[in-house]
Amino acid sequence: RSHTKFLTVPRLPFAGRPGARGRGTAPAPRYRLVLGDGQLYRKGHPLAGPRRGEPGASRLTAQWLVETLAVTNFISTATAVVRTSVQKALGPYRGELPHAGDLEMWLRYTLHSQVAYISAHQAAYRSHEANMSLGYDDAADLAQCASAFDLHYPAIRERLPDGVRLEAAIREHFAERSRTLTNAGHVAG
Repeated sequence: RSHTKFLTVPRLPFAGRPGARGRGTAPAPRYRLVLGDGQLYRKGHPLAGPRRGEPGASRLTAQWLVETLAVTNFISTATAVVRTSVQKALGPYRGELPHAGDLEMWLRYTLHSQVAYISAHQAAYRSHEANMSLGYDDAADLAQCASAFDLHYPAIRERLPDGVRLEAAIREHFAERSRTLTNAGHVAG
């Protein structure tokens, strides 16, 4: 298999690939990670219908992804499709980051490959009272997110055009978030 699905993801037309319109295809070979939209499902609430029009695709730059991931981990694991060869080469989740393992993995993939975004619903994910994300301690979560970025600052400096400035801005962002949590009485633990 040439692609790993983190969860079941429908095959969608990939805009920009010759002959792809109107039939399901795998992502174009130059993309190693492809993301899409996810729908939140809650018991008793219907899922939204399919989007109107054909799904489109666009390349996400590493610079934009790193900057955005520093503010919010917007990537739903259920929507991610990665080439199996990339996952084997770069590795899976890091066990030492249970609340930021996905963020760290998205950073790793972003800094080592091209990423595409498909503007179509890729998956639905269920929200319930036992979701791991509901039990997050804000300060501990922030510490893990900062640790995920700590692992990648050398690659950010080396591979991104304005990496040194970006690293400084991300470090300041995390420091400011930490000060805000401390002032609000949140302590990691």
